[in-house]
Amino acid sequence: MTEELTRRQHYVPQFYLRNFLDNSQTLYGYSRVKKTYFPCHTEDICRKDWLYEICLQNTTPHDKKFMLPNCIEKSFADKEGMFDSLFRRIVGICDDSANRNALIFSTKEKIILHKFVLNLLFRNPWSLNQTGDNRLIQYIMQDDRLKPIEELLNELSLKDRYEPLVRMANQQVWLDDSLPGGIQEKLIAQLNSMHFCILKSDNDSFITSDFPILYDPFKKRDMPLFKTIFFSISPKYAIIYSQSNDAKRYRNRIRDLSNKGDIISQLNKWYLGQNVERSKFLFAKNKYTLSSIVNRR
Repeated sequence: MTEELTRRQHYVPQFYLRNFLDNSQTLYGYSRVKKTYFPCHTEDICRKDWLYEICLQNTTPHDKKFMLPNCIEKSFADKEGMFDSLFRRIVGICDDSANRNALIFSTKEKIILHKFVLNLLFRNPWSLNQTGDNRLIQYIMQDDRLKPIEELLNELSLKDRYEPLVRMANQQVWLDDSLPGGIQEKLIAQLNSMHFCILKSDNDSFITSDFPILYDPFKKRDMPLFKTIFFSISPKYAIIYSQSNDAKRYRNRIRDLSNKGDIISQLNKWYLGQNVERSKFLFAKNKYTLSSIVNRR
């Protein structure tokens, strides 16, 4: 029996979006293109048909002829269970007032957190377009080191598999955190060298978007990629990575932002300031939170 393939592929995991649901299992969205608000459900947003599938040459997604079908989708499903369990535990720890000054993440959990950051950063349509640009793929295909593979495929009458194979390999390099010496391994090491803390609001103040990981990059080539990283994990909690002294002071601890709505507002505005090609939607637990951010510009 042919295995049913997953067509609707989420680039923001549903387990993450569920953290922003209200009591009626609904969250609220804002379209930055249409300037409209709308209620929504996690299964209907931040998804795209066949997003991670590489079509064989001269086929379309409708033909369902892919290179390693659902390979990426299945790997993400396995990781999402691990990420979900981590955040459930972390939120439970942070909700306990006895842990106000405690270290929150274990050494192993820090690595899982770093992997979550990179997973969300690279799996969305905007990033996939950047890392899978046609000019880049053509450049890779012309690499002399790949000539033996191309020649072998030609001898096997599989010439039409060469480009899909290169595209699939390139995608794996960016999305697979288990590749030794790969891109993610190097970035995980950088994240592990940064300070991070958990930000806590006194109400459901934090919002998110269809591109949840915000980052401020260094501009110089000889510097690390990330200067600052910020993302919400629920309406009540967010995480910020930085090299600042303030982040060092609260490293792996909770920083309580109660009665500091101006700081939370500035962080939320960062979501609103993203390039609309990268992020078209904002999401929050309630419409009021969204409208207060949008109307405060």
